[in-house]
Amino acid sequence: MFTDGGCRNNGNNAGEHVLPTDKAAWAYVILHDGHAMTTTGGKVGATNNQMEMTAVLESLKALEDMGLSQKKLLLSLDSDYVRKALSDSANGTAWIKGWKKRGWRNSNGKSVANQDLWKEIDKEIAKFSDLTLQHVDGHADSDGNNLADALVNEQMDEM
Repeated sequence: MFTDGGCRNNGNNAGEHVLPTDKAAWAYVILHDGHAMTTTGGKVGATNNQMEMTAVLESLKALEDMGLSQKKLLLSLDSDYVRKALSDSANGTAWIKGWKKRGWRNSNGKSVANQDLWKEIDKEIAKFSDLTLQHVDGHADSDGNNLADALVNEQMDEM
């Protein structure tokens, strides 16, 4: 599966923040049994990170609904933020493990941003027995990632 999220204004210039009127969207692409299933959604005033997280959350829910939670699955995403939060790597332990140990506080003792979404993702991801996360470069030669990105942009265009 491939996930992506985006926001039309996410601090594109130094000092800028997402405005309540800024368009944001998420999408996922699930490739299964020779078919591609896609879903998108959007929200005004959300951040890029929130949309990246929502795409992962919604894709996990869809996979569970499809009865695939006990299958070997590969999630490809272009968000290092989400991947590092959820996946152990050679460079360290998944951030979410430390957040939970510290009562949903980051290493600086501050409350974890987007905590409600992280808790939902943590609850959902625990249902999967063999889920691997893979980082792909955004806008690279990955048809699945490119499709998810195009769906995000189409969703924002329609808002």
